[in-house]
Amino acid sequence: MPADTGADQVRDELAAATARVAEVEQQLLRQTVASRFSLPTELAERLQGTDQESITADAKVLAAVLHTPRGLGKGGLNPAERSFDAKALVQSYRRGVNGGL
Repeated sequence: MPADTGADQVRDELAAATARVAEVEQQLLRQTVASRFSLPTELAERLQGTDQESITADAKVLAAVLHTPRGLGKGGLNPAERSFDAKALVQSYRRGVNGGL
């Protein structure tokens, strides 16, 4: 009987090690894909999928959402404000200082 328990223990340890290797491979794959799509490392574990194609597809969707510019509008804090025109400002300054020259 002791030989059987030793073999069972080795099988259990092998199964645990194999499971751990698979888990580490998934973590590495998620980190690699996250890096390729310029995602923060904090989001790598949130990528969904079991293979490279599904994780890559999820990363594309997440990257599109994160990297979409979200501005306030043309002007400053008020989106209805006109955009800044540097040329008009310089012309206005010149008219005031030089009498229009």
